[in-house]
Amino acid sequence: MKRLLIYSVLSVMTRPIMADVESALIQMNCQICHSGTATRLNQFKHLPENERVSVLRDFKTGKRPSLVMGRLLKGLTDREIEQLVKRMKP
Repeated sequence: MKRLLIYSVLSVMTRPIMADVESALIQMNCQICHSGTATRLNQFKHLPENERVSVLRDFKTGKRPSLVMGRLLKGLTDREIEQLVKRMKP
């Protein structure tokens, strides 16, 4: 019983840390295409946070046409998209 309690407490404590690690890894994938100074990502970063979430969700659902972005974002949950946007700094 003690072991179960310890695992439960540890899983709750490490969840925010793991979420941050996951969003960092997702952000690294973005840099593959969106690196450099003159990319659309730089314009995107200056949008308000709620607009950035909306744009990424539009790519995910197909509302905004794309060749690659929609395919990549379909693999992310809405929460992962929100965490990714929070990591982006203008």
